[in-house]
Amino acid sequence: MSLANGFGRGQLAPVGGRGRGAAAHRRVSVHPAMAMRPNFQVWWSALVMRKCGSANAIARQFEVTDMTGLNWLNGDTCPEGWAVFRAQQWWPEEFKLDGGCDA
Repeated sequence: MSLANGFGRGQLAPVGGRGRGAAAHRRVSVHPAMAMRPNFQVWWSALVMRKCGSANAIARQFEVTDMTGLNWLNGDTCPEGWAVFRAQQWWPEEFKLDGGCDA
């Protein structure tokens, strides 16, 4: 049996929610996931080729499978989120815009 929540029929929850004050709110840090670039798959493929050189080296660098590294090299797929964020941390100069033009 569920416990009563203390709010009867027709009663509203307290303003600000049920016991979630400002101190309880989650701290969020937002980082850009990827630079806005046209043809990101092609750009990513060239980046990992320059920095890693092979599917096996990509797999070791990013802790992914060799097949994933090969897919990135061939431009079949590209990562999102955590892998791009790591690459931004390792190689920040690669993610800067060159005079407003994407590489």
